[in-house]
Amino acid sequence: MCPTTPKGWKGVARGFSDTWNFHRTIGTIYGKHIAMQATANMGSLYYNYKGFHSIILLALVDSKYRFMYVDVGVNGSASDAGIFQVTDLRKVLEDDTAGLPPREPLPRGDMPMPYFFVGDDSFSMREWLQKTA
Repeated sequence: MCPTTPKGWKGVARGFSDTWNFHRTIGTIYGKHIAMQATANMGSLYYNYKGFHSIILLALVDSKYRFMYVDVGVNGSASDAGIFQVTDLRKVLEDDTAGLPPREPLPRGDMPMPYFFVGDDSFSMREWLQKTA
């Protein structure tokens, strides 16, 4: 379950700091195509760019790969970022009602840094969402 308070999010960040030495990270977000058998007259709605029919599982996980947020069932022709655009999670992040902690300096630093999720290139960067290299 997703934290809703700064204290809860800081607990997730502590896991990323302790386990991965990746400070201020409060989760990783990723979409996974789950293969499915196409039914008659399904058309191309569930046909993905990988060449098979699927539904998509979009998940936010903590440092131990435990699900904190899941959106599942969107057709395979959709993109991870397109799915994320319409989730409740994105809405509370955009509205600044997710309970994220305020910026704080990194260990041995003095410049305040935001807490953030990590995603791949399919997501748009935001203060609360950074991309992997």
